[in-house]
Amino acid sequence: MQQFGTIGILTAEHTPGTTFWQWTWYVRENRLYLLLSAGLILIQFIVFKSLFPNPNFLPESYAYLEMAAANKDISIWPVGYAKFLRLGSLFTHSATALVLFQYLLLQIFILYFIFTLTYFLRPGKIITALLFFIGVINPLLLHVSNLISSDALFTALSIGWATQLLWIMKGARLPLLIIHALLLLLVFTLSYNALYYPVISMVIIAISRSYILFKLAGNLLIFVFIGGYIIHTVKTYQRETGNTLYMYTYTTPEAPAKIPPRLRPLHAVIRHMDSLRQVKVWQWSAMAPLYGSYGAYAMRKYPGLYVKYYLLPNLITFYVPEEESLDGIAAPYTLIIALSNLGFLTGCIIFFVINDFKSGGYLYKILLGAFILWFANGAFSIMAGPIVLRYQVFSMIISAAFSLIIIEYFINAANADEPKTINLRADDAPVLVGESLH
Repeated sequence: MQQFGTIGILTAEHTPGTTFWQWTWYVRENRLYLLLSAGLILIQFIVFKSLFPNPNFLPESYAYLEMAAANKDISIWPVGYAKFLRLGSLFTHSATALVLFQYLLLQIFILYFIFTLTYFLRPGKIITALLFFIGVINPLLLHVSNLISSDALFTALSIGWATQLLWIMKGARLPLLIIHALLLLLVFTLSYNALYYPVISMVIIAISRSYILFKLAGNLLIFVFIGGYIIHTVKTYQRETGNTLYMYTYTTPEAPAKIPPRLRPLHAVIRHMDSLRQVKVWQWSAMAPLYGSYGAYAMRKYPGLYVKYYLLPNLITFYVPEEESLDGIAAPYTLIIALSNLGFLTGCIIFFVINDFKSGGYLYKILLGAFILWFANGAFSIMAGPIVLRYQVFSMIISAAFSLIIIEYFINAANADEPKTINLRADDAPVLVGESLH
């Protein structure tokens, strides 16, 4: 029997017991979306490469190429992308092929995310169309993929990682948990922005509807994979290199006698920004613990300056990211990110208030998970490093997609006789991968 309804009561036509593959290919509307998306992706790429035949290089691009050529296992940059370049060179030396692969991988994971959302939440036709529009017809993705940088791969695998969390919330068998741990490891090798990913994964697995043995196995796999990589990397150098020293630009350095003895040699070179640039990268790596200690000391000594000249500017930049290398395309996307961040945050607050901060089914759980992910990304970005547009593509897609889901929920709630009783697929029994989700 075919069923129809609103969000939480099934908006899209479907047959009970439909698997994800059947939902994606055998439902006519979804098959049309998939085929249309494939055609649009290829057409956009062909047009884009006719306008921009060469890839764009960033300062780190040359470092990645050098790392790949020398097959380095350790560098100031995560080595994952360099290993990817070296592996790709076994098959082709074409820059166009590299960009195409990055773009296709990014779009494949975006489609995986969108089809998963529509499979679990059954949004209406308008919201579904908008989800595909922001995911597929998105020139920013082409420009990010055209960079010799880890950004496209990191964004793609991050979206895949977040999508797998949606499945894990429903319940997962060991094969999915193994794939999830491996995917998490790959993301971890591509960018330090993934430092908080394992924590979120372990929390989601712990609160999922999987059986206890699967939860323990999933978290153990993450601990082993990520722990091994961290031990290998941390033995060489610490990531933290004292970013909070930027605030010393705005104050007069103290007399050496007032500085803790072990920090005085470093304090002698921290006079202005130019002095920071004179310290060689490998010296920074070797002295990472000392820089970290000095940064912590500086924060404690000047908390007001730390907030005023580091945290607040980064907070503003997180809301409206810097364009950096994407200055030709970035203007509308900085606005989109600002609106999606504001819409998602406001929508989540209202949603949780409407539901009295009590779990109201699967939608409540995934919005809570999405909010935790959004908050963790914002906190990490603001406190730990530079914020530019290409670093925030993953957050933009996630927040924009869930903003649309929240909007439809509010529309349906406004049209319902009892808004608070709207419950999006709030079934409670454990569901395992491959079993019916209806």
